[in-house]
Amino acid sequence: MKRAKGFTLVELMVAVVIMAILAAMAVPLYQNFIATQRIKSASFNLYSSLLFARNEASHRRDNVTITPTGGNWANGWVVTYTNASSTVVELRVQPALKGVVGSSGASALTYYKDGRTNSSSSGTTITLSSDVQGVEGRCIYIEPNGAPRAKAGSTC
Repeated sequence: MKRAKGFTLVELMVAVVIMAILAAMAVPLYQNFIATQRIKSASFNLYSSLLFARNEASHRRDNVTITPTGGNWANGWVVTYTNASSTVVELRVQPALKGVVGSSGASALTYYKDGRTNSSSSGTTITLSSDVQGVEGRCIYIEPNGAPRAKAGSTC
């Protein structure tokens, strides 16, 4: 008699159960990974927009303002300047950040032509946090001289 090749139904069911257990363990870890990457991406986008605004202020020899949409940095932001004919020109627009909530910090920052900001003498901190529990937030600290610094952690 020839022996049949292939899997039995029991072997197939054991393999499916093992795959289901591994998937159930991996999904929460994957969700945390995605949330962490969203926070990192959001903080990088904000950091690069702050550098862009500072550079444009120096380059244009004029004030450049970065303003959060709706007063919340998680809703995005707009980098603008006012030209010689008093028209507000949008230089960069950041849409709302998916997965980012509870951001706080300055309502708007104006960079002057020397690269400094209108922030207080102790600097300004913008905090970005995740909508997923247990995911560490990030902070962008803007020094009094206008240079931004990124830090991990919700309490900077």
